Amino acid sequence: MFEKLNFSMNKVYPTLVVSTMSSGKSTLINAIVGTDLLPSMNRACTAKAVAILDNDRKPEFEIHAVDCNGAYSHIDKATKKIVSDFNKTNDVSEMIIEGEIRGIRNSKKSMLLIDTPGINNSMDMSHEMVTRKVLDEYPEGLILYVINAQQIGTYDDRSFLKVVAKKIKDNPNFSILFAINKMDLLDPVNEKPAELIANCRSYIEANGIENPRIVPVS
Repeated sequence: MFEKLNFSMNKVYPTLVVSTMSSGKSTLINAIVGTDLLPSMNRACTAKAVAILDNDRKPEFEIHAVDCNGAYSHIDKATKKIVSDFNKTNDVSEMIIEGEIRGIRNSKKSMLLIDTPGINNSMDMSHEMVTRKVLDEYPEGLILYVINAQQIGTYDDRSFLKVVAKKIKDNPNFSILFAINKMDLLDPVNEKPAELIANCRSYIEANGIENPRIVPVS
């Protein structure tokens, strides 16, 4: 795709957004981007990796796509429906949404936000394969690991967290940030947020990542 756009990978800073299914990952990305681009619902709705390229000179989001035969197409205005249709079809192999993420100012590199499928969809094991492939493809960047505040420490999450911990250990050019999502759905009487975050920190450290940076969000 970057060859089609005549754009060097050396000019982007990849941010790989990963999580288990239904952690609110796509909703979080929509909040970061500042507009409703990615489909989000309480079930598997991301089947492929979708990249969002921050371009401060493009106020409106547009779509670049390549089909399975390598043919390039361009859509002037990105919409949630188009992205959702892309996730459902086998005709499109790659997609980049390009536009200005207003909360982020680029300097030497442009942020490339990459939404990946949840890794624990028992109905379609290819989702985990897509996410692992994305992790293997990039030599540097940030991993934004989203954890559902209501489901901390599940078997699937623990298994995947160990994979990510090895990636960080083997590649010092990658850093990691944890977003503990859906904090607003906790019962503050029975589950105090500060205690949950402390438990989450212990859980992350027990699975191979020291001194994790944690941001609680809702």
